[in-house]
Amino acid sequence: MRLADHHEFEDFRSVMAMTDGKYCTAEPFVDGEYDLRLQKIGQRYRAYTRRSVSGNWKTNTGSSVIEEVAVTDEYRRWLDGAAQMFGGLDICTVDAIHDRATGREVIFEVNGTSSG
Repeated sequence: MRLADHHEFEDFRSVMAMTDGKYCTAEPFVDGEYDLRLQKIGQRYRAYTRRSVSGNWKTNTGSSVIEEVAVTDEYRRWLDGAAQMFGGLDICTVDAIHDRATGREVIFEVNGTSSG
């Protein structure tokens, strides 16, 4: 969930209390210009950007434009690192978001063969 302030967090806390959730974490919001989907299948690497056209703050929700982009050395390191972290996966994806304000890319998800 995206929460704008501590008042909204208090409201969310009451929702969380009704579940079996034992904990909750919070992290700073990254205003994504677009997100990246990086794929590794065997020795093949691919990279795509996904740009929202629906206006949703989640860059990969609703309608989006997908464009294949060059696989950089950094993207290859991310994929190889993710594959090794889980025992040498042959198939994996790394999802990252491009921060509109700083231009940096932040990994937010790693998937194995269930990449979707």
